[in-house]
Amino acid sequence: MRRLFVAALLMGTMSAGAQSLVSENVFKVITTLAKVRSNRFATPSPAGKLRKAGKPVAFYIGDSTMRTNSDGQGWNGQWGFGLFAQEWFDADELVVENHGWGGTTSETYYTGKWAAVKSGIKEGDFVVIDFGHNDKSADVFETYMNKYIDEVRALGATPILCSRTPRCSSGKPSADNTYRPRGIAVAKAKGVSYIDLQAQAMPMYTAFGTWKTTQFYQDGKLHTSLLGAWHNAYCHALAIAADKDNPLYPYLKDTTPAKMDIERQAS
Repeated sequence: MRRLFVAALLMGTMSAGAQSLVSENVFKVITTLAKVRSNRFATPSPAGKLRKAGKPVAFYIGDSTMRTNSDGQGWNGQWGFGLFAQEWFDADELVVENHGWGGTTSETYYTGKWAAVKSGIKEGDFVVIDFGHNDKSADVFETYMNKYIDEVRALGATPILCSRTPRCSSGKPSADNTYRPRGIAVAKAKGVSYIDLQAQAMPMYTAFGTWKTTQFYQDGKLHTSLLGAWHNAYCHALAIAADKDNPLYPYLKDTTPAKMDIERQAS
């Protein structure tokens, strides 16, 4: 199933402006599989609902780049990478719950959503923390990163910080030079792992070129299409695979991308 989904995504995108690039059958495959995943991995309530007996849960918290809309589905064309995070982990050993919420900052999520997520966290669980797109102050961001880390640890769980997803400008990915360094500094000071999604995505997206990278974004700058959400989830997995000390590393599946055999003939 995963190899089929990767192959389909490599051929197309969900953004309205690019649908003409995708055959009708491929488009149906993408949307059908995405619907299965959105129904399965939309934010569960109460937190921890998807837990398997004796197995940990990885709670993902963040903004709309992680999870769009109240139901976690992207039928407005915008998709968050948290929807696909489970694809890269062994679901028999680790359950991912996507608790991101569109429009939130590190502070507003803490004051509005965090208590409900905390109620489901148990000893041995993980919490992946990814904010910055909506934050207006790096100092406030740093304050709340520390709060999340301390509170997760107090519950006997493991906090993990994650970089923002790349933004886009005229089809070119743009780096985060504010919240990423602050997050890295906090992670180092507190002794927690940092998932450097940006470090994996920037060179990959740059190499793809403007035409392809543009298709990753539903709005041309921030919110991702289905294809973009998938690629961000993949870069997230690659970042974990690059760090054997990351506590999520033992749960990863093979991150080698699927390949398609294509026979080319001269016209």
